[in-house]
Order: sequence, then structure tokens, then C-alpha cells
Amino acid sequence: MKELAEERRKEKVAEKAARQRVKDLIEKDKKERKEKFGHEGAALEPATTAPSPVEQCVPPTQTQQPKKEYDMCKLQLRFPSGKPVVHEFSAREQLAAVRLYVQMNWPPEVDTFEDFTFMTSFPKRVYSTDDMEKPLNELGLVPAAVLIVTRH
Repeated sequence: MKELAEERRKEKVAEKAARQRVKDLIEKDKKERKEKFGHEGAALEPATTAPSPVEQCVPPTQTQQPKKEYDMCKLQLRFPSGKPVVHEFSAREQLAAVRLYVQMNWPPEVDTFEDFTFMTSFPKRVYSTDDMEKPLNELGLVPAAVLIVTRH
């Protein structure tokens, strides 16, 4: 029993010493920051105080991140039968390449091959023959989109 009490006492002393080392490091860091940045942070609050509820609710300021450039475009093509087909294209491919892919992979369950157009549901847009020469990234289909194949 005495051994357990002695062991607990040693643990408490070690814990207290570790806590004091952390406090000393915090104080040292505060002094270094004060010297580095001037007296702006002279009235720093103790590290043990919690931020006020107002500070917790304020969102951090958002920085403008550069727009990511994608190399691939994943398209889900929805045929008139409702069958979806997913295929990846290069982001610089023209919409005409997608049209050719649809013509070559026309599903057999759709009665006959007919002339068709592409459209998106949101934002609603029907792609014309002028759009066939534009790359997928310019049409806003990158990185992923759903194209609905509609009959004329």
C-alpha cells in the first residue's frame, strides 16, 4: 500500500514538473513573439483562458485560392432509354469527341440510332453545333458533369 502511495506521489511530482515546463515554454514563446512583433501583443491573455463565444462564431477570413486546372473530365452520359454510361475524356477534348463516342457506343436497347443533341439539367443548357468545336473545360463540364442525350 505504501508503495502505491509513493508511486502516485512520484507521478504527481513528475506531472507537476512537466506542466511547469510547458508553462515556461509558453512564457518564453510569448516573450519571443513580443520582441519579434513589437508591443502589439503586449496585452496577451493567459493561455489557459478559453476564447469567448463571439470569437468562436466569427469565421476566419477566406483567402482567394487559385482555380484548379483539371486534366480529365468525367462525363455521365444519359441515353434516351435512361441507361447511364460513364466515361473519362481529356479536359481539352472537344464536345465533338464526346458526340463521336456516343455514336460509336450507341446502346442496342435504344431502338435505332437517331440524330441527337446534348443538354445539361442544371444549369439547363442545350449544346448547339457551334459548341461542338469548343473544349470541355471551356463549356464548364470539367471536372465532372452529366450530359443528357436527347433525340431531335
